[in-house]
Amino acid sequence: MGVLAVSDLFGIAPHRGRNPAIFYSGFEILSVVVMTMIPGIWGLATAIGLLAVKRWARYSIIAFAALTIAFMGITFVFGMMLTLAAAKRNPFLTMSIWGIAYYVGVPVFYVAISVWFLMLVNRPRAAEEFGGVPTAQS
Repeated sequence: MGVLAVSDLFGIAPHRGRNPAIFYSGFEILSVVVMTMIPGIWGLATAIGLLAVKRWARYSIIAFAALTIAFMGITFVFGMMLTLAAAKRNPFLTMSIWGIAYYVGVPVFYVAISVWFLMLVNRPRAAEEFGGVPTAQS
């Protein structure tokens, strides 16, 4: 999906239908909707489980936080690669403050929240409260 969107950006994507401005098919739009709903439903179920103090919800939030850290790391790396590539082509101001805020600020914000959740749910008292074995003694 991402490859097709990037190829459409450069004007080399195979367009469908009579109108060349229409790129995405119904299946592609549906897949984008499903791919955005899956983490949302997972997060909603995890939040309900955390409020009900379920053991599986603790493991779920740990996995969710780890995946968020990984994906935000990828976003940061690729964002900086694009910024540096653009700076090579045009050495003048290539990025506004909003671009820097997006490629640096957003990943740092989400990583900070994810690290906070990892520290919160891995405390021995939290592990005991969720019915698991404490992960560390303090």
